Amino acid sequence: MKIEYTYKIINVDKTNKCMEILYESPKYGVLHVGARMPWKGESIEDIVHMYNPSRYWIENDMDTEEVEENTTGLQYAELEIPQTDETDESIELDVSKIVVSKYEVLYALAAMGLLDKADKVIKNSGSLKLINLWGSHSNLPNGSWIERSAEEPTELQGLLGVSAETMDQVFVLASEINLVAPTEPLTDEQIGTFNTEIKIWELKEKLKLTDYTALSDYDGSGTDYTQERQAWREEIRQLQSTISS
Repeated sequence: MKIEYTYKIINVDKTNKCMEILYESPKYGVLHVGARMPWKGESIEDIVHMYNPSRYWIENDMDTEEVEENTTGLQYAELEIPQTDETDESIELDVSKIVVSKYEVLYALAAMGLLDKADKVIKNSGSLKLINLWGSHSNLPNGSWIERSAEEPTELQGLLGVSAETMDQVFVLASEINLVAPTEPLTDEQIGTFNTEIKIWELKEKLKLTDYTALSDYDGSGTDYTQERQAWREEIRQLQSTISS
């Protein structure tokens, strides 16, 4: 499904490195979205696409179940109360409870050389739930995207063919990622892998943004991306040859 929209940057706060984007769709109307400013090397188009509210618009069109006002009920929640010992200075990390954002996971996979492979297997073999989760644009470091103990990480683990310990490492590293400077907690070797994987991912995003899905797109485009797309594909192949499969 393709949703057409226009955008306009209406406020820019250079001090806090953020801005306000006004999105307008002929079908869904106007929506104001707060976003970060592009980092060095990023384009405004990349950021506008990253924060586009298409999923929000689509969800507003979905049918909902009936809910009666004043509905009451009784539920129980199991809470784990940590046992602290003043003589023990370290508390073991419960990896199963780590909750991270989509881009923290993305960056951790990149540092471990698994991003390109994850991108392929999710799109080719993932469940609809995992595909939709992977395609979301949640990148708030304090926002809930996925928990380690959820079913999607287990599915991804199986698709990647990695051990539970490796997937635990992905989530531990993701919880340490700083989205402003994602290479901070990485070793030199990880930084090299990270830069290669992220570059492949960015090139794939460019291919996706310039891919025509209907004949009318060709008729009304006015922009020929043929040469650029060929160059991007060749660069992706070259980069992929430098990383292990």
